[in-house]
Amino acid sequence: MHFVCADLTAFTAYVPALYAVSGYDNIKLPQIKGVTWETNLKAPVFGAPDAKKGGTYKDYLQDFPLTFRLFGPESSSGGFVAYNRAYAFMSLIDRHPVTFELIPELATHWAVMPDRKTVYYRLDTDARWSDGKKITADDYVYLMTFMLSEYIQSPYHNQYYKDTFEKIEKISPEVIKVVLKKPSWQALDDTNLFPLPRHAAKPDKNWVQNYQWKQMPVPGPYVISDFKKGSSVTFSRIKNWWGDKKYYMQFKYNFDTLHLKVIRTENTAFTAFKKGEIDIFSPEPVKWARESDFRETNQGYILKRKIRRMVFDGAAGIFFNSQDAVWSDANLRKAFAHVFDFDTMNRNFMFSLYARRQTFFSAIPPYSNPGVKSYPFDLKKAEELLDTAGWKRTGNSPFRQKDGQELLLTLNYGGERYDQELPYLKETAKKAGINLELKKLDSPALFKSATEKSYTAIILRFGGGLYPAPRQFFETKSVAKQSNNLTMYGSEEMDKLIDTYEYNLEEQKRVQAYNRIEQINHEQALTVQFWNVPDSLIMHWRYIKGPEQFSTISGLNSDYLWFDAEEEKQMKQNMKSNKPMNKPPVDFNPHPTKKQLWGSHLTETPADDFVLFCAGRDVTPISPADEELLPYDILTNLAHLAGLEKISALTGLHQIYRLYTENCFRLDPLKEDVHTNIEHYLTDTLAIKAGKKLHTARSRNDQVSCDMRMYVRDRAVSHAGLYTLSAGDADNTRTLGVVLGIRILRDAEALFYTVCSFNLCPLGAAAAFGSAWNPNREYTAGLLGFDAPQENSLDVITGRGEFELRVSHDIGVACNRFAVMSQDLIMLSHPYFRFIRLPDRYTSGSSIMPHKKNPDFAELIRGKASVVHGISVALSGLQKGVMSGYNRDSQFSKPLIMDLFREVQAVPVILNKAIRESVVNKPVMAERASSGFINAADFADLLTVKLNIGFRDAYNITAQAVKYSEADRLTPEGVARALSENGADLSKHPELLALLNEPLQVVEKKTHTGAPSATAVNASAGKLKEKLTHVSKRLGAFQRAYQEKLNALLPPV
Repeated sequence: MHFVCADLTAFTAYVPALYAVSGYDNIKLPQIKGVTWETNLKAPVFGAPDAKKGGTYKDYLQDFPLTFRLFGPESSSGGFVAYNRAYAFMSLIDRHPVTFELIPELATHWAVMPDRKTVYYRLDTDARWSDGKKITADDYVYLMTFMLSEYIQSPYHNQYYKDTFEKIEKISPEVIKVVLKKPSWQALDDTNLFPLPRHAAKPDKNWVQNYQWKQMPVPGPYVISDFKKGSSVTFSRIKNWWGDKKYYMQFKYNFDTLHLKVIRTENTAFTAFKKGEIDIFSPEPVKWARESDFRETNQGYILKRKIRRMVFDGAAGIFFNSQDAVWSDANLRKAFAHVFDFDTMNRNFMFSLYARRQTFFSAIPPYSNPGVKSYPFDLKKAEELLDTAGWKRTGNSPFRQKDGQELLLTLNYGGERYDQELPYLKETAKKAGINLELKKLDSPALFKSATEKSYTAIILRFGGGLYPAPRQFFETKSVAKQSNNLTMYGSEEMDKLIDTYEYNLEEQKRVQAYNRIEQINHEQALTVQFWNVPDSLIMHWRYIKGPEQFSTISGLNSDYLWFDAEEEKQMKQNMKSNKPMNKPPVDFNPHPTKKQLWGSHLTETPADDFVLFCAGRDVTPISPADEELLPYDILTNLAHLAGLEKISALTGLHQIYRLYTENCFRLDPLKEDVHTNIEHYLTDTLAIKAGKKLHTARSRNDQVSCDMRMYVRDRAVSHAGLYTLSAGDADNTRTLGVVLGIRILRDAEALFYTVCSFNLCPLGAAAAFGSAWNPNREYTAGLLGFDAPQENSLDVITGRGEFELRVSHDIGVACNRFAVMSQDLIMLSHPYFRFIRLPDRYTSGSSIMPHKKNPDFAELIRGKASVVHGISVALSGLQKGVMSGYNRDSQFSKPLIMDLFREVQAVPVILNKAIRESVVNKPVMAERASSGFINAADFADLLTVKLNIGFRDAYNITAQAVKYSEADRLTPEGVARALSENGADLSKHPELLALLNEPLQVVEKKTHTGAPSATAVNASAGKLKEKLTHVSKRLGAFQRAYQEKLNALLPPV
């Protein structure tokens, strides 16, 4: 077990004990060459352990579904789709509702192959269709056949499966192999398929009609059991459903029936809710603010909840049809965006409960902050844009005209939720001279206009996910009817960006592509972003219960709710007597984030590790030095007693170790140190007589030296491991990353060399002169994972602190690298330069200056480098001026080296994360690269070749050109004059002109080892990865070797 060493390959989080229910016992995984199976049963189960099964959940739909089919015409319309797909589209794997980790669903295990195209899934052999038949690999293979069929009349699915999947292959009845056509950074998400029942889903020319009101067998817990056309749909739970005993599903799907009643308007639905005909209602802000206080809520029969959530909403707002004859002009669309007065609408109509969307997608970092902001309300700017577009005010008409045509925008929308905001938008548009015609449609008509693209502009909302999905909205192929490309916009650049985002394996390039997609949408003003709801506004009858948090981190999920019959009975009794019931607080944040006194202008909450890194020891208590040494002293004693064959004392030490692992062993300061505390516990508390022989053949001098040697070895090896991880990840930033990676790799090798040089056991040296007992030092050294005993006993004691000193020097050199890189980041991100943008979650604000964005982590890393050098000087000072043998001065080496490791432990991790999430501002860098005579030296080199002259002559000509160039760059005029004075003609050397016009091209011509061109940098990165792999393997092997020895000494815990 790892009792103190940090794992070199991962940072493990707290993992709760598994529930008694697993559902994944006794699984025999098939052996497939090259396949390493993975699963996840370590995330905490979300749900209410006291949830009861039974009862009916009553909800409403605003329209009766147009079909029960899952594919084909009209299959994506209305609120019914969410229910229908939830139980028919169970996937191979799922996302945890709080942590977003991948967890099993229809597959128990998975394996992504190195090519990032091929994924294996081991299916859950317990899974069954609703008709009782087993779900097998054949049902996934058949999915491909089904989706490519013309009979399902779904061009989107036909094209998507054709473009995305190479094949879906059956390896065995319980194993499938899915192969993508292109490598994917999210291979598991892209291959996370649902099955289709091969025995029931038979598409033919009549399939669309035959399945209009017929449901295929589903893998989920509910099936459609009854429906009344135009009135209601009822789902019933499958008895003894196969998923009931699965780990992550045990507290889900609790209702026996789900009854969905068609109620056309929100006002009518609210009335039905207050009568108890609906169990839960999510009101719009107006209703929440004005109409949510009535008898049932005041008495606690209906509970109100305002629950904070993370926003992963899909696209929402006004979508312009960019193919429209008039509104194809981007200036018109920008003008309309400037008349959208969100702040006033939010304040007057939505009670400031909403937040403005800034981007098309709302997703998780790093795809959440592309630097794009919605166009602000600005009537003056709108007027200027309309004038530029040629739409002028004429006569007494309030609306602008062009070529005798009035500026008209017809806006299609549905439902009642915009009935207050849109009339106000109509008035603000009129002030700018735009005639906004509001066209309210019912859901089927709105859906039909969207699919047929028969609109000038339309208001719609889409479901969202963790990651943006730009292809369906912006791909050129989708500029057609029956697609989600509502803006009807496509371009070659956009298509390339979508491909880069979806298929490039380098995160930074994907982020850059995604940011550019958002920028194009902004530049073209294809959409007017609406708003997000940062809180879930929920009202529910109190007999509807849920988990303690009630809502998941991204919003309410009714699958985790349940019906409490006893609570309903008690509530009805209280209602008869008008007796109030207790009410929980309305405002609730089940997943709180850090609330800072600063930085409200930043778009992301500070990362936990960043906050702790900045807080440091200001708020973090520091353990006494000997508490840090406790596990090592136990090991030293175990090895020593094993050599002495004192079995009873060994048992006592095992007991002490168990107390240590339970955090129950406390050091008594009056017993001076850890060694004395352990000895007293053995002899006094446990009454083990052999404990009195603990000091036989040794001194506290060699004992503490051995403890410290193991402590420093563990920390140093783990720290070197962090260097290799950081160096490998730093490659994501290419040029700067490769430079940092190469230097850090040297530091990792140097630190590892020092550790290996001192992997010698001090135990047995006693007080510096050995022991008359002649202990077998080779034996105890082996038990503790050392290569051999340290040869000279006097050297062991006199040299105490030398290992610490050398390690501090090695780490100090590495900290210099980190400090240099930190200073680079500070300068490059400074508002004056703007070469890079640091991630908001790794920066802080100012407590007095609202605009500031501080690179605190980088400044602290610089400071920590100085702290490390100070510790190194202190350790060096302890070594001088002392006599050979034991000196009490050396005691200070303990807290000094421990302080050093505390200060530097997180440095490579924080720096690595900050670099990975930073965004390069290429346009600014390109602009600066063309100024400051940056190409002067290269120009001189080129002159020596083209004019066949010496470098000094070329140097002087270039210097003259610099003098003659008026701008801060070499100009053709300045160069021509300098050349003319030296008997040369610029016009005869077009390659010189090319260099002046494209100063960066010379970079790509430098292909030698270590050069800054892409070719050379990629070559260096390849070499770096090879070296990193080698060093990482050596570190891992070394650590595993001595840990195995130490683990053999420890009792099972």
